[in-house]
Amino acid sequence: MSLYKEHMKTRPKIEDIIPEFVGGSLQKQLLDFVAWMQKNKMKLGIAGANLWNAKCKGKSIFGVALGRDYGRNNKTWGVSLNLNNLAKYEDDVINEGLQEIVWRYIRYCAHCSRCTPGMDMALLGKEFKNICSGLILFINDPDEIMLNGIKRLIELEKQVRVNAKSSCYKRKEVNQCQSKKPSKKT
Repeated sequence: MSLYKEHMKTRPKIEDIIPEFVGGSLQKQLLDFVAWMQKNKMKLGIAGANLWNAKCKGKSIFGVALGRDYGRNNKTWGVSLNLNNLAKYEDDVINEGLQEIVWRYIRYCAHCSRCTPGMDMALLGKEFKNICSGLILFINDPDEIMLNGIKRLIELEKQVRVNAKSSCYKRKEVNQCQSKKPSKKT
């Protein structure tokens, strides 16, 4: 049975799998991150082989991948952030000095079916071309300082999602905004 099928069948908790795929100081940092998620009521659900996902308002807010370093050394991990509402808290990101994380780790379009052909966008005062439409960051083996920035970005995104009635992100040509229509009372 493939690892994907096994994980989808058994639905393992990430903390049970971490020792098999992440070692040393990286393991401690990841376990601390998992403890932070649990403290903040962010449940990770299995999303694939060595891949877990946390959702907020029904949409992915971040994911954690284990051992995905493409053959270099299997003892690694990464976190992906889905910052779809970044435009709504960009002042906070700039004021807290977190823009370098966004600029450095923005994911560019890889021509998957979801975002092809990518988009051009201004993020936190800097122009980017051909970035993934999901406004995703991917960070491998974050250190403690980086993890603090990641946690803060997750908190900001979650706060907007919980309090907002719409999900928006700025597009250079078009402002895509999916406002929820008020439900009709019967």
